[in-house]
Amino acid sequence: MKKVLYLATSRKTKGGITSVLKAYEQCPFWKKYNIRWLETHIDRNMIIKMWYTIYSLLIYLVIIWFYDIVHIHCGDFPSIKRKYVFFQIARMLNKKTVVHFHIVTQIDSLNDKRIFKNMVENADAVILLSNEVKDKVMNIYSIDKDKLFVIYNPSIEVSNVQYANDSKTILFAGRLDSNKGYHVLLEAFALIAPKHLNWKIIFAGNGEIDKATKIAEEQQIINQITFNPLCSSSPQKA
Repeated sequence: MKKVLYLATSRKTKGGITSVLKAYEQCPFWKKYNIRWLETHIDRNMIIKMWYTIYSLLIYLVIIWFYDIVHIHCGDFPSIKRKYVFFQIARMLNKKTVVHFHIVTQIDSLNDKRIFKNMVENADAVILLSNEVKDKVMNIYSIDKDKLFVIYNPSIEVSNVQYANDSKTILFAGRLDSNKGYHVLLEAFALIAPKHLNWKIIFAGNGEIDKATKIAEEQQIINQITFNPLCSSSPQKA
């Protein structure tokens, strides 16, 4: 049975990638393929981040020999840049590489597309989050479509939950940035808000709160919008 090494951010890091991997840990394939999660990044100050990456690289050089597949989870450009070293080492050792990009609109604004291009074109398999992203990658890069796969983020089933029928609330849980489409939700809600004054939206997350507030004011729905930012404002970099 093949053994798989996952490279991703710390379990202590808040954000989507950590949530996705924690969901994966509950799936049967995690044990079936002897998956190990090697944490290569943590949301701390710059010195701790650098030490964390160097330390994880040293561990990586020791344990990579015992794994057949290296599955690399990447967020935005700093994450891709950090993982590039791990990616190149895996290729030099003839390990099968899977690159899992947790990005959507960020593809259009990558600071250095050469690294992304190299990983996309040389990985044995590339996982993307949607068919829209897949089409965009295929239009930009010379890549075999047979090694491109779309896997949507998982959602663990929750049972025995009681719902309140009298609540007229829409919950947006996540970081507010253009990639998440919070502005689309605000603009769509504005179309029906005058007829449904008892409805409201709660935004639970950090990010572009000032920008979102301005949109809500322009759409004249600010009285039906609540922002509940998290305690930590550090975005996940993976």
